[in-house]
Amino acid sequence: MRSLWSGAREAQSKVLTPQSGHQWSKDDQELWHTTLLEEKAGNLEGPFTSEELESHIGKLWIVARRSAVRQGEKLRPIDDFFEFGINAGGGCVRFPSFSRAIAALATSLLSLIVIEFFDDFTQVEPASSAASAQDAIESLLELLAWELSKSDEKRSRFRMYSSRWACKSTSLGCASE
Repeated sequence: MRSLWSGAREAQSKVLTPQSGHQWSKDDQELWHTTLLEEKAGNLEGPFTSEELESHIGKLWIVARRSAVRQGEKLRPIDDFFEFGINAGGGCVRFPSFSRAIAALATSLLSLIVIEFFDDFTQVEPASSAASAQDAIESLLELLAWELSKSDEKRSRFRMYSSRWACKSTSLGCASE
């Protein structure tokens, strides 16, 4: 902790010093707009000047630069806590735990087969119950206040054509071998 705070002033200087010749790209502008929307929704506080930060929390503070990664049409904000030694990789370690917990709830409460990858959830379901299973997991996600996109692209279904499943009976029904 001491080494983190000893570098606070240097980190502040790096963040506050404008990058020479940097022009805002379309992605930069979209990222700023997305950040302001997150603030309006109550997910973030700010933006703050360095003076405002010092009056709220004191002279020792470290911020994370924000950048973005484009995933298809979506711009995904990334807060770089690693740059100044804050919570290095913490989000990448903890976020999958939330996803795993949601998948476990879907399995235990709703009897769904769910495979999670960060914030993406894939279900394995017979065609006859696919729609109700999708409605069930979406209801669970909404109940947990998980931000959910209901665009046709995100809700698309796909079929597995050359897959065979071998099942054996268990107290809960069928499990693959």
